[in-house]
Amino acid sequence: AARQLLKKAGYGDGFKMTIHGTNDRYDNDSQILEAWAQMLSKIGIETQVVALPKASFFTRAAKPEFSFSLGANGSRTGEASVPLKAFCHSRWPDTGYGVYSRTRYANERVDIIVEEALVTIDNAKREKLFHDAMEICMRDAAYIPSHYQVNTWGLRKGLKYAPRVDEFTLPYGVTKG
Repeated sequence: AARQLLKKAGYGDGFKMTIHGTNDRYDNDSQILEAWAQMLSKIGIETQVVALPKASFFTRAAKPEFSFSLGANGSRTGEASVPLKAFCHSRWPDTGYGVYSRTRYANERVDIIVEEALVTIDNAKREKLFHDAMEICMRDAAYIPSHYQVNTWGLRKGLKYAPRVDEFTLPYGVTKG
């Protein structure tokens, strides 16, 4: 089916591209890049993988310099406000909107919904607005979710730890339990 979609889009003979990502930021980041390359190669897209140290990658990705890259999207608050404002809103750097939009995705409807949600106090209404904006963003394929990182902590009996969404493991987070 993927080969047929490429053919329908005018790429029946495939094409070449480079996949960029980090080799020291996410769990198995280099292996994820290699897996993507293998899958894309199977449908006729010739790929090259360039895995960089995070300091080099993020500096270059901000320009934007890459056509296809690995990134992450998360929220310390647990709601979609941060990723929607930073990744899915049109890029308006002077306001803070779209600051991490490496794809330069822009959809006026998403912008309107996100801006409304950010000033909405009613939790249920705000959640619905964020859901609607994310649904449009994903339908437009502004980003392609490939996996969800799961962090695991191990503790000896008698201790407990409440995981942090920023992935930091801090000693004062360990309590007797």
